Amino acid sequence: MSLKFALHALVIGYALSLMGCASTPAPLPPELQYREPAPEAQAGTIIGFQVETTWWKDNKTAFLFAIDDKRVLAGRDGWSRPLRLGAGNHRITAAIQQGLWFGYADMNLDVAQGRAYRVRFFPCGDSSHEKYYCDLWFEDLSTSKPVTDQVVTAEVVLNADGMNFGRPVPIFLPKK
Repeated sequence: MSLKFALHALVIGYALSLMGCASTPAPLPPELQYREPAPEAQAGTIIGFQVETTWWKDNKTAFLFAIDDKRVLAGRDGWSRPLRLGAGNHRITAAIQQGLWFGYADMNLDVAQGRAYRVRFFPCGDSSHEKYYCDLWFEDLSTSKPVTDQVVTAEVVLNADGMNFGRPVPIFLPKK
């Protein structure tokens, strides 16, 4: 009985000693977050795109990672929610993700009044290959016609620990 108690105490003590190792990351400062214009100031909207795959593979999802160097907090989960954009040219970082594979591309989009846009991608190959890239572009939602050139993604592959090997993921730092 005392050996069982000692073993439990050891396991609980070890678990408690690790509690300080896991901490929540600090939230992204507001100046680095994309803020949608007020509805009356919006010119257009943009959404992501998703292709459902087999039951044993994750869906391929294109989404908005950043607009004008400001991080879009909705991320992959918000791919289907339209984001408001002001009129004019915007630098948009679009991303595509399937499982632990993540690719991104920077593109410029000239937003016209009353238009809706969508991120699209060329069907990618099998993510089990060593090199895995996709083409991303924006299309007009009403015509389904491209409004930008296709851009090849920079590849980032994440391992099971969420650490990347390959090209770096963009990090946004406040300007001084």
